[in-house]
Amino acid sequence: IKNSNAISKDQSGCRFIQKKIEEKPELAGKILNNALQNIIQIITDPFGNYLIQKLFDYMSEEQICQFIALIQIDIYKICINSYGTRVIQKIIDYLHTELLLKTFLNLIKPIVKQIILDINGSHILIKLIEINSPTATKVIYGEIAENIVLISMHKHGCCVLQKCIERAAPKEQHQLFSLLLYHCKEL
Repeated sequence: IKNSNAISKDQSGCRFIQKKIEEKPELAGKILNNALQNIIQIITDPFGNYLIQKLFDYMSEEQICQFIALIQIDIYKICINSYGTRVIQKIIDYLHTELLLKTFLNLIKPIVKQIILDINGSHILIKLIEINSPTATKVIYGEIAENIVLISMHKHGCCVLQKCIERAAPKEQHQLFSLLLYHCKEL
């Protein structure tokens, strides 16, 4: 357990730790506590990210809130990282309560525009749209409405916009269509 951080950055070591957690779930808390010291490096590691994703299966709501608070400073760096984005998408699978969802949305709200335009970050927003929570979609739709031209004309932003249109309630669809029509000459 003491070497779990270093071992998690090796493919075989990461698989070994995951297997040990499955065999002895009580190890998950100890490994998580050890990982917290180097959490950003592990989240953005090609193999370490798998360990973090596995640990979510064993985290309580309180631990997930603590985890979200811990990554707050580096959230943009994590979201645009090809491995970090997978961890953030995994967090979304565990946002089962309104408290967790609001905590997570407060974390990403300041960077929604930037991650809409990123190849990795855009997947996070698409996943949030797919959970079909009015609380989550309000944040995303608001940012899109404010930046409709930029987002519509951007390769990754356009994908997020399309997903929004597919999943939007009629009122939100109407708002998005109205904005697109208003800017149709620019587009």
